Amino acid sequence: CSERDCLSTSHDSSYWRHLRCTASEERPAKELTEEQWAAVVQRLVGYQHGQALARMRAQHKVLSEEMASLKFAPKINERSRQLAQVRPLQERLDTIIASKNEKIEEERK
Repeated sequence: CSERDCLSTSHDSSYWRHLRCTASEERPAKELTEEQWAAVVQRLVGYQHGQALARMRAQHKVLSEEMASLKFAPKINERSRQLAQVRPLQERLDTIIASKNEKIEEERK
């Protein structure tokens, strides 16, 4: 629309109507060079990274405050305590294999 068509009414809002009309007109896209495009991408990625970092810091702060307020001491029952004292399988494997081989030798005799 032309400015004259938009401003044809005598209302106070005619100026805003004109702005709305001109804003809806399609403008040609601005051509960016590779450097400009890279700068835009870098700016947006940097902003996104900063936002993610701020979110992680806020979550960490909330969790650390929550953990600091906890005064929990676990109560381990006797069976769990006994299981915790058993050596891991990889440490016991040599003795298990040796005892198994001894039993096989005894059965052969």
